[in-house]
Amino acid sequence: MSVRRTVLSSGLRIVTEEVSSVRSAAIGIWVNVGSRDETPSVAGASHFLEHLLFKGTTSRTALEISSSIESVGGEMNAFTSKEYTCFYARVIDTDLPMAVEVISDLITSSLVTANDVDAERKVVLEEIAMRDDDPGDLVHDLFSDT
Repeated sequence: MSVRRTVLSSGLRIVTEEVSSVRSAAIGIWVNVGSRDETPSVAGASHFLEHLLFKGTTSRTALEISSSIESVGGEMNAFTSKEYTCFYARVIDTDLPMAVEVISDLITSSLVTANDVDAERKVVLEEIAMRDDDPGDLVHDLFSDT
């Protein structure tokens, strides 16, 4: 197993790890923005934006985004933490170039419409309500606030 860290002239940091005994591959893009960066007036904005980026790009619909990865047996998702937001995909190694293209498109060419904002607002509010019902999540949030 070998891990390499590369920093491009643009400042983009790339970390790669090769495990020669497996055929799966993953790509993740970690954006250094999370809930810690939000003021009370924009609380939840990072998580909300995470959802919106999956709604479509200049070259792909939401269905094309998900089906491109799922049609080859892969998985694509995202999550937001206090420290960062991560977008990732896992595929068979031969499909990694396609996964890189899809994730890159998601990050650099997303389209956001008013309809998408309205629809995702409901989804995120439901997720918040579910999270507030989980004692473990509630304790974690209280601990983080101290």
